[in-house]
Amino acid sequence: MSLMATIASFNGDFNYGVTDYIKIAQQHQASKNHSESSLRNFLMQAIKDGHFVTLDNPLKKTRKTLVLSDTLKKEYRNWLSSLSKKFST
Repeated sequence: MSLMATIASFNGDFNYGVTDYIKIAQQHQASKNHSESSLRNFLMQAIKDGHFVTLDNPLKKTRKTLVLSDTLKKEYRNWLSSLSKKFST
């Protein structure tokens, strides 16, 4: 969940590439036991499955950043909305 939240919050910021997302994920408690290669494999599979979309950096061709797919973005916003309703009552 923290990886998805990170990708959603950076929303295609070209200062962050796939490797940066992996390093950030490894700092979170839920991902501490996962190797860099397993996180990279997870990300690549999520991209392949269409959950994340890569954007080419116009200034640095070797760096790609990530955004949530439209479907995942909608689900994520709905989930956040349901959480805010749950905690506001």
